[in-house]
Amino acid sequence: MAVAKYMYFKSIDTQTLQLDGEELEACGIDPYTPETCLEFDELHHRYLQCIEKLPEKYKEVFKLSQHESLSITEISAKLKLAPQTVSNRLTASKQLIRQDLKKHYPLLLFLFLN
Repeated sequence: MAVAKYMYFKSIDTQTLQLDGEELEACGIDPYTPETCLEFDELHHRYLQCIEKLPEKYKEVFKLSQHESLSITEISAKLKLAPQTVSNRLTASKQLIRQDLKKHYPLLLFLFLN
């Protein structure tokens, strides 16, 4: 996959993946071709699968952070967990998602989970 070699993301959440078209264009890739869009849709689908494969305690924290845009403090209060526990689970969930995606996209250069 041509685009998978040069994927750049500004942010990723459970609803959308936002592709940085300017970064792709700088690499000589047109982010708006049907092939690029198809590859991007496939990556997005795989990303959603990665989220569903997370252990339940990680998935819950990840979705609250990424989907509902709650802060660590807000998640901590909502789930009655220590802020450090929430932070650790969020970090672990992001690492698991990165590892899983790299299995399918080994040349994925930049993946930022905000």
